[in-house]
Amino acid sequence: MGTASSLVSPAGGEVIEDTYGAGGGEACEIPVEVKPKARLLRNSFRRGAGAVAGAGPGSLPRGAGAGGLLGASFKSTGSSVPELEYAAAEYERLKKEYEIFRVSKNQELLSMGRREAKLDTENKRLRAELQGLAAVARSRLTATWNSWAQR
Repeated sequence: MGTASSLVSPAGGEVIEDTYGAGGGEACEIPVEVKPKARLLRNSFRRGAGAVAGAGPGSLPRGAGAGGLLGASFKSTGSSVPELEYAAAEYERLKKEYEIFRVSKNQELLSMGRREAKLDTENKRLRAELQGLAAVARSRLTATWNSWAQR
């Protein structure tokens, strides 16, 4: 990736010099379709897990009653109470869905482990049976060749 040493503005085509002097790069426009009403913090949905000092770069303490949203005042974001209730209901629904998914996958992994153990024991049994049959076949073949050799 480049460092955008000289940026060209899309309107006038003028060159904007890089103040860092780091090297070449290419400028491009990034379209902004919808601006977010509020940004969520990294661990905002974990209950009781407020940001701890030294938890990582950019970790901020939770605002009182803000639920981990950066815009502490919902009036400034334009969110209404029904929208927030819908978001909370959607979060709870997704949380339940994930829990069901997680439990079913854990059960599936356990059953696959049991099947694998069962197949391993059957494989060992069949290998032992095969070795026994091979030994019997070798002994009979040797006996047959010996009887033919004596004639």
